[in-house]
Parts: sequence; C-alpha cells; structure tokens
Amino acid sequence: AKAIAENIEIAKYRMMYKLFQSFDEMCSDTFCKKYRIKRGNKDSLVSTIDNYEICLENWFGFNGKHRKNCCPGIGFWCLDHNDEIIKLKDGIELWFRIEVDEGLYACFCFYDTYEKDYIDLTEEMQNEVKNRFFKPDCLYNYENGTGAIAWEYLNNREFGKIDFKNMNDSACRLFDINSYEASIEYFKVQVEEMLKKLL
Repeated sequence: AKAIAENIEIAKYRMMYKLFQSFDEMCSDTFCKKYRIKRGNKDSLVSTIDNYEICLENWFGFNGKHRKNCCPGIGFWCLDHNDEIIKLKDGIELWFRIEVDEGLYACFCFYDTYEKDYIDLTEEMQNEVKNRFFKPDCLYNYENGTGAIAWEYLNNREFGKIDFKNMNDSACRLFDINSYEASIEYFKVQVEEMLKKLL
C-alpha cells in the first residue's frame, strides 16, 4: 500500500511538472507581448519565486523539505502600456500567476519586493486596485491572507474543476494524451480571458 501511495505521488509530481512546462511553452514572447506580461530571466525575483521544479520537490517532500504552504507556480510581471512593471507603490509589483494547490488556478497578486512576500490589501487598497488596474467586469475574488486577487480555477472544459488531492475525473483525464492536449488549449483560453481584464 505504501509503494502504491508513493507511486501515485510520483505520478502527480510528473503531471504537475508537465503542466508547468506546457504553460511555459504556451506563454511565448508573442503571447506575453499581446497580453502585456513578462517572464523574468532565471535570476530575476519573479522567476526565483516561481521555480516550479524546486517548489514541486518541496511540495511533495522529495528533497526532505516538505512544504505544503509553498504553492508551486509560474509567474509573470504585469506591464503597463509603456512596458513598465505595474506597481501599486514603490516595491509592490503586480504579478500574474498560475499555481497549483489541490486544484489548478490563475490569479493576479501583489508582491512586495522588499519584504519578499505577497501582500494583503486593505479595503482602501482594494478599491484603488479595482479602479486603477482592472476593467469593471473583472471577476474580483479577493481573500485576505492569500495575496490573490481576481483569481479563477482553470477547469477541464468537459469535467470541471481539477482536484489533485482526491484525483477526481478531471485530474485523471490529464493522463490521457488527447485529453491533456485539449485541456491545455482550454486552459489557454481561460488564461487569455483573465488577462483581458487588465486595463
């Protein structure tokens, strides 16, 4: 039973790693330019935080550092119309992230480059963010303590929310190559719809 459980965890790890590789490939220079996002180089903060290989190893405890509070993800800076990083104020940057916890989701969040952490927004800051950075019809789901704003689950078109914890039908379908490729295409559509919400 232990061996079976370990093999399931390894299969999950490989699938999540494959997903992030696909998102990396999906977000080409042309895609990023179109939606005004920017992937950092390997030494930049946005990429160091989002080194999904290391984060996944920590998440699953394969390197002896079991950290369930470290959501593996891939991140991008959000840019204004002058191709400058959008900032709420000095040192606080707007990022777009694709993350996995029990499910797969995309979100906008603000990162404090001085404190090296995501920030929670006061009510006043939330109103400023909504008015300055997002279109009125943006799905604005702010949860204090998460750092995530305007977030949505990336779902399987046919089977709904992906649940890696319980390996529901949507998650299991990813192991079929045809279902995987169809899911990636649908994830791209969902990501594009989110990025269109930026002003």
